[in-house]
Amino acid sequence: MYPQQPYHPNNYRPGTQPPPPPPAAGGGFVPPMGRQPPPPPNAPPAVQFHSVSNAMGNMNLRHAPPPQQHQPPPPPQQFYPGTGAASASKTVGPPPPPMTNPTAAAGPYGAAAATGYPGTTNAPPPPPGGVAGMSMPGAAPGAAAAIDTSIHVPSRFLGLTSKCIPQHMNVQGIKAMPLGGIIRPLAPGRVPTVNDVDGDGETEEEVKGEEEVDVIQPTSAGIVRCKKCRLYMNPFVGWMDMGRRWICNICSTVNECPSAYFCHLDGSGQRRDKYERPELCKGIVEYMAPSEYMVRPPQPPAYFFVIDVGPTSAQSGLLKEVAESIKKVIENNSLPGGRRTQIGFITFDKSVHYYSLKSGMSSAQMMVVPDLQGLFVPAPDDLLVNLHDSMDVVMNFLENLSTMFQKQQPPQMPVQSALGPALKAAYTVMKHVGGKMCVFQSTLPTLGAGALPVRDNPRLVGTKDEVTLLKPSLSWYKDTAVEFSKAQICVDLFLFPQAFIDAANLEELPRITGGTMHNFVAFNASNGDGAVLQGKLQRVLERETAFESVMRIRCTKGMRVNNFYGHFYIRGTDLLSLPNCTADSSFGFDLVHEDNIPLSCQYLTIQSALLYTTNFGERRIRVCTEAVPVTGYSSEYLSKMDASVCTALLAKQAIALSLRAGLEQARNRIQGHCTDLVKTSRQAQLENVDDHGLPKNLSLLPLYTLALMKNVGFRGGTDVHPDERVQAFHELRGMWHTDLVSRIHPSLYDLRGDSWGKFDQEGVTLPEKINLSVERLSSDGMFLIHDASSSNFQLWIGRAASQESLHQLYGAEVMNTFWDVNTDVQSVLGKKENSNDVSSRLNALCQHLNGDSNAYKIITIREGVDEWLEGRVYWRMIEDRAGFPGAGMLSYGEFMQNLLSGNVGPVSTPGMARNMTGPGNMPPPPMPGSGRAIPSNPVGAPPSFQQRSGMPPPPGPPNAMVPPQRAMPPPPPGP
Repeated sequence: MYPQQPYHPNNYRPGTQPPPPPPAAGGGFVPPMGRQPPPPPNAPPAVQFHSVSNAMGNMNLRHAPPPQQHQPPPPPQQFYPGTGAASASKTVGPPPPPMTNPTAAAGPYGAAAATGYPGTTNAPPPPPGGVAGMSMPGAAPGAAAAIDTSIHVPSRFLGLTSKCIPQHMNVQGIKAMPLGGIIRPLAPGRVPTVNDVDGDGETEEEVKGEEEVDVIQPTSAGIVRCKKCRLYMNPFVGWMDMGRRWICNICSTVNECPSAYFCHLDGSGQRRDKYERPELCKGIVEYMAPSEYMVRPPQPPAYFFVIDVGPTSAQSGLLKEVAESIKKVIENNSLPGGRRTQIGFITFDKSVHYYSLKSGMSSAQMMVVPDLQGLFVPAPDDLLVNLHDSMDVVMNFLENLSTMFQKQQPPQMPVQSALGPALKAAYTVMKHVGGKMCVFQSTLPTLGAGALPVRDNPRLVGTKDEVTLLKPSLSWYKDTAVEFSKAQICVDLFLFPQAFIDAANLEELPRITGGTMHNFVAFNASNGDGAVLQGKLQRVLERETAFESVMRIRCTKGMRVNNFYGHFYIRGTDLLSLPNCTADSSFGFDLVHEDNIPLSCQYLTIQSALLYTTNFGERRIRVCTEAVPVTGYSSEYLSKMDASVCTALLAKQAIALSLRAGLEQARNRIQGHCTDLVKTSRQAQLENVDDHGLPKNLSLLPLYTLALMKNVGFRGGTDVHPDERVQAFHELRGMWHTDLVSRIHPSLYDLRGDSWGKFDQEGVTLPEKINLSVERLSSDGMFLIHDASSSNFQLWIGRAASQESLHQLYGAEVMNTFWDVNTDVQSVLGKKENSNDVSSRLNALCQHLNGDSNAYKIITIREGVDEWLEGRVYWRMIEDRAGFPGAGMLSYGEFMQNLLSGNVGPVSTPGMARNMTGPGNMPPPPMPGSGRAIPSNPVGAPPSFQQRSGMPPPPGPPNAMVPPQRAMPPPPPGP
């Protein structure tokens, strides 16, 4: 991930630098590259911190005083074209042509190029259109006002709702539009994929993705920052007085340039060493943090596992799968930290079990503490140990974990669980070092601190009071999570409920500590759940992780960051505390105008700074800086909007509104935003529009909006279990925008034919992707549903599917009829010798769609047989009508007609039947008469939704790919 040789000015040839100015008449000098001046005689000592919880909030990102540096002498009496006081208000031209240095030595970017900028290798050239001028807010006379519009943060790190910012909120229609973005500071870069590229039968490893982030080693000048707002040096600052001073592009403060950082300006007003310094020519860089950015020395990565070993866990195969997953990660040497990694275990049921893993022991020593009120920690020094030193003891413990608790009696209701005391015990063991805590829970906590009552009330589902089941009822978990966050402990929670488990309370732990929650309802290791659990747990343990991290987002004066969305604990007003920040961590934010005053600048700067500790014990600062044009025209803002980012931000805002005002208000807000946006777009009379008058970049926004309202998180009715909705909220709140769109709008593949699932030069051939409508399903075929953010697939098999295909898929288990199909399709996938049969091709397709991983689960649904599962399939047919009032009663065509006509009133159907709760208080079967279950008709194509619900059919052919009344845009591209 990280370059082996970080950027340092001394790595470049001094001969490629412009000569320093001669000494001025009063003394003083400018040191050449590679030589650094001594510190000033009265320089203050490095800042010392003594409190983790208080000093981490300062992180030297805003209020810390700037370092005192020697200042450069006055420049000689000479001027460069386009700089100085004479050219302050002049629009600068393009930079001079690049210098040629064919003998330059190779630097950290690779081999030396024959032509490039001084001292650089493979440096980017100036933008084709030159450098655009920019009026720096508050710029002093003599400033060279210029900005390089070709520099951007890569799209995998930052997504904005639009590529321009409205000058003020009075622009027509702007108030109805989302304004903000989503940032993923540790987005994965180069992703290796294994494919048979050249078709020789052997697999080769390809590297796909963008270039790595440059790592900068600060010089004697330190990390150059604004003395007022603490902005980091970036490509969009303004330079003046021959480079001796620079203008902050956030607060417009004029800062002195440290002498060790000084460089002359060229004819365009840019520094001559611009392309030698990544922070001046790239939108994202990473600094090696000096000691003043450290609260304490970097701690080793610590992993602590808190495992429920009650009867439910032992009987379901959970313990075996957890132990196998951890063993694989350790054996593959893929647990981050290397020889520094620490590990520990606690198990619990009615009591808490500690395990001494001291090196040199033949096996782990188990210590049971039954007194939950007077809980104490025995042998505290041996409970969290160095993995390398205690490798044999740890591996022996994992081998025996699955059998240690097998002799327990079968689970009886109610099963008692002491989760709260186990969490407190684990906190006591690891609070001095922090790290990651993985918690595995199967039942509702009932003993000790954190015990929860059974508050599942089916009568509240589908009413205005349902929101009470979606919010925590006990403050203990929130208070505990805040303590964990202050101690730099992150919780990743894995739930395995057989009944109501009150996820709303338990979700506080991962939400506040920057972790994740995974829910495995009715877990059964033998039906594919085990493989999915292993894949998710290995992903949690192996992915790139930043420890002890905090993040702040700044923007230009005149705007401010108003709200944050994601998994974090916020300190003060704008500092996000993140005990762990991973490659999958995403954070949304809103931008608002301050005091409704129009912006006075032509470009708005957004900068994020993430201070964190790497897996290898290095303290680093990752800085992302983006300059966004400011516009006074709604048409320009609309034409540059991003539909997926807008949808994701609306979803995150709607979650917060749901917990305050209810689900109905959230759905109305989502639909209202979309209606206002469509209305404004049609009135703007844009040029590049579709058949509905919408800009083509927003053509899919109505479809995404309808999909969001019909998603399990926001859909109405009484057939969504509270735990299921809480899990959906948790996932949507922390998702990257492309993953969120894939979740609400999955892909539907037609598996008829034999051309799909085969390897070619581009990988695996995908089947045809079709619209999400039941009219596209056919009884004579098989169809696969998948979203890129999940490891679960739904395989719908028609009652008239080819017998040959069923034999190839299931083998000898299928005799002559459709009713002999065994739903456990994964037991035979990929085990056939013939690589061209349906089984092998389906296995290849699922692995390809799952990121070349076999940790997936296929849920098989037979037409007219598996009615409950089939109802869940129809939930995802978002272009059809659903069974809840409001937008759920509209098909996609009807929804578009309402948007175009301006009808935003909710659609209600009085006297709708309410669902009855299913057994075990789990998600109930589909509502009778809702039209989601296909009746048992003779062999043939399934009836349309209108035929099943008594609605009049739409005009046009019923089996057309795009019914005439819908005129829907093509489905979104695959991941």
